[in-house]
Formats: sequence, C-alpha cells, structure tokens
Amino acid sequence: MERSERWESGAPSWLSLSPAGEAIHRACEAGGRVLSLPSLRREGWLLKEAGVVGTFHARYFAVAGDTLQYFKEETCKLVFKPGSIFGCEVDDSSNVVTRVERGGIAHQQKALSEGDVVIGFNGEPLTQRGLPSLIESVLADNPATTLHVTVLRLKAKVSLKGASVAPGAARKQGGHFFTVNPLDAGARRSKYVLVCADEQASIFWSIAVKEAIAAASMDSIKDSLCGALAMRLLSNSSGRDVHELAATPITPHEAPARGRALQKL
Repeated sequence: MERSERWESGAPSWLSLSPAGEAIHRACEAGGRVLSLPSLRREGWLLKEAGVVGTFHARYFAVAGDTLQYFKEETCKLVFKPGSIFGCEVDDSSNVVTRVERGGIAHQQKALSEGDVVIGFNGEPLTQRGLPSLIESVLADNPATTLHVTVLRLKAKVSLKGASVAPGAARKQGGHFFTVNPLDAGARRSKYVLVCADEQASIFWSIAVKEAIAAASMDSIKDSLCGALAMRLLSNSSGRDVHELAATPITPHEAPARGRALQKL
C-alpha cells in the first residue's frame, strides 16, 4: 500500500507512517542507526516526487559510500499451516534478511527477500527480540496462522559519481525541497526531487550528498594516479619479464598489484 504525504498545521507531522515506520523515525531522530550500511553518512524518511509531478510518497533514504539509496516500506503476509517452515535467516543485530530458503514459506509465498530490513511484526514495531524467535513462539501456540512482517525493501541504489545537489525552497504544503541530479546513466530518473522537514534538514542532507559526491571523485582520482604510476614504472624498467608484463592490458583497478609486481623484477 502506498503511503502518501500528510501535512498538519503547527509543528507538522509531515509523514504518514505506520507504527513501525514512526518507531524507526524516532530512533533516527534520536541519533540511532536503522540501516547497517558501510560509510553511512545520513539516513531517514523523505518524501520523493513520484512519476506524476506533484505527487509524493514516503521513502526511507540513505547516503552511504558514493550512493544514494532508498527503501520502500512494505508489509508481507505469511500464511502458515501445520508443518510449515519459515525458512528465513535474519541477522539479530541489523534485522536484515540474510538468507531465504527455497523450501520455506518466505520463499514460496514470495514474502521476503534477501536484503530486506525487518522493522515490524503484526502491525507493531519490532522489539529487540529477533523475528525468527518471534515467529517460532507464535507457531508454538497456533501452527495454522497468518502473520504480517513489515520491511524496508531497497528500491534503488543511485551512483553519486559526477552528481550534483541543488537547494530548494519551502513548500506550500509544508517541508523543504532539495534536488539530487545523478549523472548515472542507469538511474531511474534524471533528477530526484525530495522533501524533508525544514530548511535545516535540507542543508544537512545536501551536505551528506556533497560529501558522497566528493568521495566518489576521490576514488576516480586515486584510480588515475595508480594507473599513471604503473605506466611510469613500465617506462622506467627494462628486461624481458617487464615487457611480458606490459604486454597484457592494464586497468586502473589492477594498477596497484601490477606496480608491486614490477617493483619485484
């Protein structure tokens, strides 16, 4: 089910979220982490403009490494019968689904996928207790039952290499705009119009995106430098082994290893 925006007067409750969604929003606002992603710079709920201009939906966004990622909240139904096997492994520390077995209910009913982040169970936020143990305890009392699991499901991972971010203005309905323009040819769209709570939040998100863009640029520079170093080593070396090594193509990612090999000759 799509959850569209809801803006209220005064101090706006600018998102319409499920109890599970509200719980992770509070956790994020308090400085906690919901997602276990490397080099996570910022995460939280934003409104994203949909395909129809002027229509916005809530998505959980993250700036991690050199990417902008967003997740959609989805509720999955699991219909158990006596003897059914859940067939799903969930990491207790991150609540990420790490494995879905083919013979299990989760796979057969196409309910859960690897990478899903579990945030709710039967309409309530997921507590410290892991999902498998919760399901096991329910099935012990009633082996024929229907359970609902709320997850954050990755919808897109957009490269920020060469991207740009533009500040926006206050929005009539509430909140504050900012826009991310990816250079990634594989991105779903040429720009992402996003809405956060206020101007300050917009600034913080823009800074996180700019840091990721800079990190992506530095990776390109490092690759180029490694390639240049390897070629210089080639040009300053001689001998049959060097020429044999030089005869094979070299990529920037292979350059450090190729340079070390040349130094040993």
